[in-house]
Amino acid sequence: MKSKKGKPEFAVVMMVFGLLLTVMAVYGISPVEGAEKAIKVGLVYDVSGPYAPISKINYDILSPYIKYLNKEGGIAGHPVDLVFYDSASDPATATSSVKKLTEQDKVYMIFGNTMTGNAIPMGLAAADGKTVYAAHTGSIVAEQQWRKAKPHVFPWTFRVNISGEPDMNLPICALLTEMKIKRIALLYPESAYGKAQSTYLRKIAPSYNLEVVAAESYPVDATVFGAQIASLKKYSGIGAVVGCGAELASALAIAAVREAGMKVITISSVPNASPEMMAVKKVSKAFDIQPGHIIQSWGGEGWETMPRGPQRNQIEEFNNKFFRPTFGFDVSGFWYISAFANWQVHQKTWERILKDKPGILDQDLATIRSAYRDYLEKMKNVQTCVGVFSFSPDDHNGYEICSGVNLAQWVDGKWVYLPQYQRVVNAIADQARKGQIKKYD
Repeated sequence: MKSKKGKPEFAVVMMVFGLLLTVMAVYGISPVEGAEKAIKVGLVYDVSGPYAPISKINYDILSPYIKYLNKEGGIAGHPVDLVFYDSASDPATATSSVKKLTEQDKVYMIFGNTMTGNAIPMGLAAADGKTVYAAHTGSIVAEQQWRKAKPHVFPWTFRVNISGEPDMNLPICALLTEMKIKRIALLYPESAYGKAQSTYLRKIAPSYNLEVVAAESYPVDATVFGAQIASLKKYSGIGAVVGCGAELASALAIAAVREAGMKVITISSVPNASPEMMAVKKVSKAFDIQPGHIIQSWGGEGWETMPRGPQRNQIEEFNNKFFRPTFGFDVSGFWYISAFANWQVHQKTWERILKDKPGILDQDLATIRSAYRDYLEKMKNVQTCVGVFSFSPDDHNGYEICSGVNLAQWVDGKWVYLPQYQRVVNAIADQARKGQIKKYD
């Protein structure tokens, strides 16, 4: 019955509600029936600025995937509470985002950011807050800087991604040798990542009987490459132009080489060909000039034509259960699986912790953060859709060199897996397993 006065009844209702909340708090009952304590995860990516074309897609995939994961029951019944900040392609913004996550949001770990220039200061800030930072950058340079920093930094910093320069460049050099190419030129952006990749290529090229006759750089936001192309044309006998970098400019630079009519092979690592880059008509049209542009990938490109196995099976499951129902089309590139693949490592780590220590989330913040660091460092043989990870106290990258690398070519508007050259990649993986190739040389 509704009271005409209303206020006394409202007061009674609020009093009862208050008592109910008190009882729930005393007995540790969540306001949502059956809900478990959340796993607090910080996420930082560049969804604006010049690095957005390669970084934003990772957030666009991971954010809805976490919602999907929570709908499916979370991790061991615990939902994942994702706290996101846009680092805006700026190291200072990236650093302040980490400080907010550690001090204000009190997350248990931090994940993300594909750009080396942002990842380095993010790692320093996370270590100061005694919180794991797992970078998503593909360059070893970040790890090198963390190792050189104060002693407390490296223990808290990880780079959960492919091994870096070896994975990106050894297959490229091996393939060029297989194709009997002798003289090559490099095109790279003036970014930490671009410089690191070009430096590593120049270092290893002689061991593959390759001569780097030219190396031309350009601004990270460049759209015109006339001067660089003119310089390359001065050199005779160039058999291939290798593209470095991860910005849109890196794809436009390779497109410019092909549009200029240079009779050379063009090849790059997969950051040079993200789906957003390939959506640019200037890029896709130029890459389609035969012979099509070749990339070193981690399975996302042309995965439907890959042989059956753990890698393809995981990509297919991710595509069928989550990606296609969510986005309405199939996975068509590495960057559609990149963030998910790296998240697989974290998800499996949390599963292990919660199995061994089911009450860990009831502990204080410092204990939870330390437990995650300790467990991540011990994870072994973690199979993901980009390869296998095995961490150790001295290896905070964990990726087993070339364990998931593939070669693909752009043909008639799509990537096609190149099985005829896979043996050169497999040979590198075998050498790495035998200790003949070192990740940090």
